[in-house]
Amino acid sequence: MAVALILSMWVISTQRRLVILDENVSNAMSQIGVQLSIRFDALTALLDLTQGYAKHESETLIEKN
Repeated sequence: MAVALILSMWVISTQRRLVILDENVSNAMSQIGVQLSIRFDALTALLDLTQGYAKHESETLIEKN
């Protein structure tokens, strides 16, 4: 009887630990997705900025000549 009780307590605690670990992994993956999205948005903004600056420089050089 005691062995069955100890075994069932071990199974329950192990299952709880696995659920917690699964939640931690899901949270970490979500954070990675958010960071990648932020980086992509920053890179596209930087690309738009450099394209605008290149156009401005091109127009400035054409006006000089």
